[in-house]
This record gives sequence, structure tokens and C-alpha cells, in this order.
Amino acid sequence: MSFKLLILVTALSSSGPYFNQEPPRLEAKLFAPGIISSGLHEDGGLIITPDEKEMFVRIVQEPLGYTAHYILKNGNWSSPKVAPFSGKYQDGRMAAHPDGKRLFISSPSPIDSQGPPKDYDFWIVNKTETGWGEPKLIQGPINTKYDEIDLSFAQNGNLYFNRQGGADHMDIFMAREVDGKFLVPEKLLIPGYQAFWEVAPMVAPDGSYIVFTSEGRPNSVGDLDLFVTFKLVDGTWSEPQNLGNKVNSPQSDKLSTLSPDGKYMFWISDRTSVKNWSEERLTIEQLQKSYESFGNGKGDMYWVSTEVIEALRP
Repeated sequence: MSFKLLILVTALSSSGPYFNQEPPRLEAKLFAPGIISSGLHEDGGLIITPDEKEMFVRIVQEPLGYTAHYILKNGNWSSPKVAPFSGKYQDGRMAAHPDGKRLFISSPSPIDSQGPPKDYDFWIVNKTETGWGEPKLIQGPINTKYDEIDLSFAQNGNLYFNRQGGADHMDIFMAREVDGKFLVPEKLLIPGYQAFWEVAPMVAPDGSYIVFTSEGRPNSVGDLDLFVTFKLVDGTWSEPQNLGNKVNSPQSDKLSTLSPDGKYMFWISDRTSVKNWSEERLTIEQLQKSYESFGNGKGDMYWVSTEVIEALRP
């Protein structure tokens, strides 16, 4: 990030709730351009804690990405800092537990946080009087020798996540938490799961639907699309529906999350707002500006009202 862009981010990020952005309706809208949506590769969705006082965004840059951390004080958002549990490994995604006291993160960190990374597992970070504690590996049947990367909580504490089921296959699982421990996860038999993979589940607060990212399913709009499946009366899941071209684009759209009140969905889109050619020969300064700006195809944050999901409910 250039010095000029850093100043811009710092100045604009002192705004109020949602950075004073006008809430979206039924069509995709770029979220916080120049603040959250920047020239960096945002690739983790937006996580806002239940008390709406902290915000996290995963930045995937090579060779080492990080999780950006924002704090709301006196109605103003701080400039981003590296989250206290980040900065050593290429972070996976994260979720805030509904109780507001715990963060669950995916990390390839070894148990002692020393040396090269391993497979992605889920870790827990407890809130303390001074901030957030050290990550602790979750024990029990949640973690395996395969990658566990994406996760989401229903309001009742049920954990929804995706797990690698083979060399090139991902499925969604659900695990119930009882007395602080997670039971054996159950695979969700979402129609088409045998032929297609599902990642990044975003579960509704009441557990009535899941939005997930997939590729190659019928009625796809782009490379990666967001689909929704609803829980039916008999406990099964409905045929996944594409969220349509008011949400999905010809490029990749992926990794959705919800606002704490469930009114808005956030996701990452690789759609571009700039041409891949120029009528005039560009200077180094002009080219550098395009590399550092949103809309460059590296992945920007978009949001929309969850009414687009409810409109598809059977």
C-alpha cells in the first residue's frame, strides 16, 4: 500500500457505522471503496463482532497475508492494524461466536506456532479484559489431517464449516457444541454435493439457509458463484439456487458473510471497473495508481440486502 493510499484509508476510516456507507438494496454495491475495498487482495469476507465494535478483514497477499483489525471508538473506526493473532502465517478465515466472547480462526500454524505451516485447522481465541488472548487449537473431532478453512455460526452456536473430502473436493459439515466441546460433525447432504464442491458456508442466524461458494453448477453466472440452499420442513436441504446476476458477476464471487443483525450479506468479487487497455500510453505513476485502486480485479468487498436471499425462499 502506498503512503498516499495509507493516508486516504486513515482519513476515511474515521467514519461511523459501516463507514457511513448508504446501505444497499437488491443489487450488489461496492463496500467502502478506498477503505475496505482497496488495491489489496481482500479475500476473507467481513467479520463484525456481535457488539459491532470490532471488524476483521483477511488480506491475502503473497507470500504472507494477514487479518486486518478495526476497532470502533466513540463512533469512529480506527485505522487497520494486524490482528493480535495474525502476522505469522497465511491466515484462513474466521468467525465470531454469537456469545461475543470467542473468535474461531482457521490457521496452518503448528501447535507451538514455530516453523513452517501445516494443514489448516480451527483455533479459538478468547476475549480478555485487555483484548484477545492467544489462539488455542480446538481439540476433538473438528480438526483432521485435511484442511478446515471456512466457518460460520448460527445463533444457537452450531458451527458450519467446509472440510476437504479428497484431492479436489470440499463438503459442508455442521457440528453442535455441548458443554464447550464440539460433537462429531455431520455432513450436510446438499443436493449435488457428490458432483460439485461447496465452500465458505454462511448460515442464517436461525439456521434456515446456507449461502455457499461453488463452481460449475447449473445456472452459473461466473467462474465462482454464490448459491443458497434452504432447510426444508423434513430437515433436508433444497436444491441450491444461484443468487443471480444482481449478486454474481462473470468473474468470481465468493466467501460471503453476514452483518450481525442479518440484514446484509458481504462477499468478495473479482469483477473489475477498469479497462484492460488504454487509448493513451500510461506513465509509471498512472499504472501504479491502477494497481493500488479498487476495481483492479484482485478482489473487492461487495454487499447487498439479504432480501435477495429471502426472495428465493421456497
